[in-house]
Amino acid sequence: MRRMFALYTNEMIKISRKVSTIVILSIMIVGVVGFGCIMKIQETYSSNNNQTNNGQMIIENNKSDLSRLEEQLANIESQIKNADATQLANLEQEKESITSQIEISKIAIEKDIPMYSNSYRARALGSIGSSKITLANLKKIPAEQLTDENKKTIAYNEDIISRFGKVIDNKDFKEYINISNDMINNDLKLSAEEKSIPLESNALRLKLNLTGDENNGNYYQDSFENSIRLIENAKRSLLYNLDYTTSQGNPASLSPEKREIIKNDLAVNIYKVENKISSMQIGSSPKSIAVTGMSGIGLFMITILIMILAGGAVSQELSSGSIKSLIISPAKRWKIFIAKVMSLLTIGIIASLILYIVTILTNGFLFGFSSGSPYIFATSGVAHELNFYLYQLFNVFINFIDVIVYMMLALMLSVITRNTAVSVGITIALYFGGTIANTFVLQFAKGEWLWLKFMPFSNLGLTTRIFSSDAINQAQNGPMSELSKYIPEIPINFSLCYIAVILICMGYIALDSFNRRDIK
Repeated sequence: MRRMFALYTNEMIKISRKVSTIVILSIMIVGVVGFGCIMKIQETYSSNNNQTNNGQMIIENNKSDLSRLEEQLANIESQIKNADATQLANLEQEKESITSQIEISKIAIEKDIPMYSNSYRARALGSIGSSKITLANLKKIPAEQLTDENKKTIAYNEDIISRFGKVIDNKDFKEYINISNDMINNDLKLSAEEKSIPLESNALRLKLNLTGDENNGNYYQDSFENSIRLIENAKRSLLYNLDYTTSQGNPASLSPEKREIIKNDLAVNIYKVENKISSMQIGSSPKSIAVTGMSGIGLFMITILIMILAGGAVSQELSSGSIKSLIISPAKRWKIFIAKVMSLLTIGIIASLILYIVTILTNGFLFGFSSGSPYIFATSGVAHELNFYLYQLFNVFINFIDVIVYMMLALMLSVITRNTAVSVGITIALYFGGTIANTFVLQFAKGEWLWLKFMPFSNLGLTTRIFSSDAINQAQNGPMSELSKYIPEIPINFSLCYIAVILICMGYIALDSFNRRDIK
């Protein structure tokens, strides 16, 4: 054991003194910090730019709409003067519609309401406009010809105009939700179960104050609105036993497995909304992708470092002749080999810990140590929360499994070929081109081919499957997520066993070759 530790220590000293180790780790740290700073600058610029331009844009857009509508009205009025009896009725109706829109547009300018936005005041104003058009059409009917249904419709629309007018004047979001709930409850076409879905969504909107106004933060609101839409789709899917969670035109019936997945997704989204945990979407916010981007850069550099070290672990010493001093020592060859493997793993783990610490500190100093969101997942329809710092630590080391595979491949090639350039070159080529080639092959796959499960790259990238609720990981690992279209679903246990088998095979081949071949 003492001799094994001495060999291990010797390997660690040699690796730590290599220029490539110091240079790549330094580049990794600079790259991680640099990426975080870029994301911070981008977030600051976007925030300042939005704060400067939003108010002016609202005014300009509303004035532009008013000008366009006034031009349309003038054009209609000129056509009415020259219209015959058959055209006059349609033109008069169009004039009334445009006149109503002009009135709405003037209110939007007066009240600083951003039309065509998600603001509740814009939606309320739109409802007022629709109700006014309906009233104008109904009031053309002589009073004696109005049916009871017409009278109810008139009363309803007058009430809508009055209530939504007060919402706009008082900026009362709670009253807007109450009106919306009344409209849902009065819809006779919906069953009690169907009404409960939008009613529960409105309760969440009120709780989170999702007014749609710019000063509440577009990213914050869009994120939660997206979660609420997902909740509604999941509830409808479970209610009708049809899959409304995809964008397919004709929803398919739910299998028991798919129903369980939707239950878990529903639990996750409800937990996020109720606990005000924003759903991070790739590209939506620089802060949301900072940690994932920094980790991605760091893991890339660690992979390159380990491939270079493993690719030259044996071949480089053979070419320099330094390995002869180890071979002639009393230590057995398998101990030398194990010491090399353990030292490579140690360097990889140390580099991963450095990456984790630098990433967390950089993110904390730039965006705040409380800015990270926890990972939310569900089992059997019950949501659970994993602390942000633990989640990022697990994320780094699960990604490190792929690094170990490439490490063993490079080490095996180093022993077999005894050529550093060949072993490192082949490993790097497979690292960059393997997934692309694998995806290209899968494009021609028809049906669920069992052998596709045994392709190496189909079983790597475990992070996207273990942390399947992380939208950023899914988006960032796009090529790997695309494989799910062509291959049967691969269980995590199968992939772990598969990786263990190929690691054992590569390790045995490398060890056997190292023990049997002569050292010249």
